[in-house]
Parts: sequence; C-alpha cells; structure tokens
Amino acid sequence: MAATLARKARIKVSGAPVAVLAAATTAAGNIVYTISNADRRVIDRTAALVVKNGGVAIADTTTYTVNRLAGTITFATAVVRTITLDYSYLPLSTAAECRSFGFTVTAMNGDETTLEHDDTVRSQLQRDCAGSVGRWHINSLFRDALSAETPVVIEISVAAGVTPIARAWAVFPKIDLSGARDGYVEESVEFEGAADADGRSFTFLE
Repeated sequence: MAATLARKARIKVSGAPVAVLAAATTAAGNIVYTISNADRRVIDRTAALVVKNGGVAIADTTTYTVNRLAGTITFATAVVRTITLDYSYLPLSTAAECRSFGFTVTAMNGDETTLEHDDTVRSQLQRDCAGSVGRWHINSLFRDALSAETPVVIEISVAAGVTPIARAWAVFPKIDLSGARDGYVEESVEFEGAADADGRSFTFLE
C-alpha cells in the first residue's frame, strides 16, 4: 500500500451558518439518510433542525439520531422514507498556507473489575479530541475564532477532492506566533473538542 503524502493534506474551517429549506437526502439501507449536497453536510452546532418525511415533520424526535458533523439522520428501523431537512449548514473553506497538523482522539475508560473477574473489565465513559494546526502567519482566521468564543468546525482531508478523514467542533485555548530574522512569521494553533447539541465533539468520515 502506497504511503500518503502529507503535503497533499487539506485543513478546512467553517464559516457563518446558511439556512436551507427542504434539503434532499440520500438513503442507505433505508436507515441512514445523508444530506445529498456534499458541501452542505455540516449542520449548525446548536440551531434547531426539522426532519421531514414526505414533507411532514416527524413529531417523535426519539426515532432518529443526528450527526451534525457528517450530515446524517439515522433511524432504528429500515422503512422506505423520503427525508428532507430544514436546517442551517456551515460552509467550509480551506485554511490557506497550513504546513502541519495533528489530530488526537482519546477515550476515558472506567474500571469495572470486581473480585470475581480474572481479567480487567473496562467500559468507555467519555471521548475527547484535540489537535493542532501549524501555518504561516497570513491572516486572523483562527484568532477571530478564538475571540468570538464560538466553536468552529475543523475538517481534515488527506488530499484535495477526496472524502475527509474527520471533522471536529473546535475551541482554541492557545495560539502562538513566532519568527526569526532568517525565517517567516509562523502561527501554531491548538484546538480542543466541544460537544454539539447532540453530544458529539468529533466524527470519523471514512
């Protein structure tokens, strides 16, 4: 298997929300419905959304789960439906001049071992994510996001035009600027995950 060239990676960051009515979805197995327009799949982190079947709002919201980072609606049972969404999406744009990135996902596992167990028993209690982006200092993109105190979406792709690897809701605890006489001014940005209205801070997309 060929190695992946890091220099072809892409980092994208979300912009201001845009409202959409009756957005079409594509079904998979009549269970998972994905927003058809790939550029509109990031659903606003906290805004209300209306899921409709055949143009009628589904009153019982417990019959499905929402992944706002992937733009999917998942039902428990396979039934033929025509699902549309009234919602707000976040457009994504490439964060120019990025030169490095890091993305880490961690899990907090609780120890449930008792005297009757021969082996350690653990279950996952919480998940978290964090990362960093290194780039040339060219604009105030990340500093504006930090000042606004509003989480943004970080999207990581291994190359342009391919399915992204992951997306995360990000808040920024630290931004460093550095430079030397014989070099460029560089910006190092750290980010941490922040859960959305459905309790999700990140999602893998492949």
